[in-house]
Amino acid sequence: MKKRNSLYGLILIFLGSVLLADQLYGIDFLSFSYFWPIFILVPGILLEVSFFALKKEPAILVLGGVLTTTGLLFFFETSTNWQYSAETWPIYTFGLAIGLFQYYCFSKKNETLLFFVLFLAFISVFSFAINFLGNTYTWLTYGLMLPCLIILLGIYVFFKNI
Repeated sequence: MKKRNSLYGLILIFLGSVLLADQLYGIDFLSFSYFWPIFILVPGILLEVSFFALKKEPAILVLGGVLTTTGLLFFFETSTNWQYSAETWPIYTFGLAIGLFQYYCFSKKNETLLFFVLFLAFISVFSFAINFLGNTYTWLTYGLMLPCLIILLGIYVFFKNI
């Protein structure tokens, strides 16, 4: 009974905070234009909770990770009027990496899966860095960074085998 009352308390705190922010900052959080990502975020969180609370199959963590990450990203995008969407697109693939990593952690440890998780995460972080830093440092492009990364990888492989 105490856990249920705590949950109701958290819901009321969240609702009050949203309404207070609406009054103080004039942001209409309750309009559908800002509120629609909740329909992506809540199912993702419910899938995550259902695995941990109800001991469901770990495969639901993949979809849970993707939906939760995408829902959070959509909340960010709608609150900034999508002005950063050109830079934040790699987070979509990062969401898949998060879901697959959760699956890897709570199922049989498959090294091939871990390789693809790390590969997706690397591609996402690399693309995000190029997009974000490329706007600040205009000389930083894929055409310049890819050969440099290949050279660094070659140096690592070379010295690892000595």
